[in-house]
Amino acid sequence: NNSTSVRKGIFSFLAPAGIYQSPLKIRDEATRRIGIYQANKIVSDYTIALSDINMALSVEKTGAEGLFVRHGLAISPNPARPFQQGHPVYFYYEMYHLKFAEDGRAGYQTIVVITAKEKQRGFFNNIITGIGNLIRRAHDDRSVTMTFEGESNTSDAADSLSVDPSVMEPGPYTVELAITDNQSGQTASKTSEFVIVAQQYLARC
Repeated sequence: NNSTSVRKGIFSFLAPAGIYQSPLKIRDEATRRIGIYQANKIVSDYTIALSDINMALSVEKTGAEGLFVRHGLAISPNPARPFQQGHPVYFYYEMYHLKFAEDGRAGYQTIVVITAKEKQRGFFNNIITGIGNLIRRAHDDRSVTMTFEGESNTSDAADSLSVDPSVMEPGPYTVELAITDNQSGQTASKTSEFVIVAQQYLARC
């Protein structure tokens, strides 16, 4: 008998957010042969999420496509994270599961904190540019905190910001990002590190 029998089935289950392996094994009762199919399944909780902070030498708008083009932005990555003093430091990041307001746009607030691991003096002024509308700024001898308002017409969005290191002394720094969804009130945050090095140091390298 060369006829083919097609059986359909469905099963459901409850699971917390995460990545799961979903194997399926079927045995033919006549031939005793076994077939196995396996797939990875991602279960999302649909709360706001934030990507890692991607360090870059530049982030520019582009209409082209490419390996390092995301959301219309061309990114020149710098995964090693040393940046020459006097040249901008760029951060690129993505947000997921933003909620829409009645006007069909998703509003969010971004808080950026940059901290010098070693005590500096008076270098934090208008060093952060590139995202949304600045609504609040505070600083001391070691850190600066800036708050921006932004919006998107999609539930998944991307932003970038740049830091002017011309007034920053060489040394290690920490950047913290916190995104709050205006509709849901949910917050996601990430932290990363980078290093400002003197020009003569990179010249020797």
